[in-house]
Amino acid sequence: MKCFASFSQYQNDKKNLKTHYHDYHEIVFFLSGEGTTYIEDKPFPVKKGDMLVIPPKFRHGTIVKEKMSSLWIAESGEKLLHLQSPFVIKNVDETISAIFNIIINNRYNNQEFTNCLCQAITYYVLNNLEEKTEKDIAVDKIKSSISKNFDKSDFVVTKYLNESGYSEDYIRAYFKKVTGTTPIQFLTNIRIKHATNLIKLYKNSYSLADVSEACGYDDYIYFSRKFKEVTGVSPQKYKNSLE
Repeated sequence: MKCFASFSQYQNDKKNLKTHYHDYHEIVFFLSGEGTTYIEDKPFPVKKGDMLVIPPKFRHGTIVKEKMSSLWIAESGEKLLHLQSPFVIKNVDETISAIFNIIINNRYNNQEFTNCLCQAITYYVLNNLEEKTEKDIAVDKIKSSISKNFDKSDFVVTKYLNESGYSEDYIRAYFKKVTGTTPIQFLTNIRIKHATNLIKLYKNSYSLADVSEACGYDDYIYFSRKFKEVTGVSPQKYKNSLE
């Protein structure tokens, strides 16, 4: 197992995104500032007090909103191998913040001591982030499948629930626990969000029937009902409000 730490500072840069990747897990603690780290093009807003965990081979880079500094720990052992998706811990507790500050002050001195502190951070991640277990990986895959296929009218959510390795009822309930919505509602929200964007962009060239079809709805009446459930207004009324 290899574990070491390094201190980084980021200047204000709201446009240039320089990305890279590592062969190890990276645990980043943000000491100051605010910005957005993009991991495989997915945005992760971060600020002082947050901790970001990045698995190996995930290309990432940070755009700074407010001058930032961070401490990152490289973990190349087997402890984090089951954590295969990036995630953020918001506002870590004061004890962990204190450990990170001790690591900063000792990173050039007693390497054995620093290594022990790095391992303590690793155990904190393992003990406090059960959401990234196999169940959560299954939920992530379902979310990804929905996001990639929402525009297909023949897309069936239950197919992916059944392929998760868990019973359909169990993974549906766990999905709702993690995301706050059912898989079907998650799909509906994505479709209607896409519909509102299409109406804004193409209100003069796309009919509402075209929008409905582009969002995976063959039945315009059903689309209209779902649109109103999510937005509070009908598609036509929403379109008229933009004129």
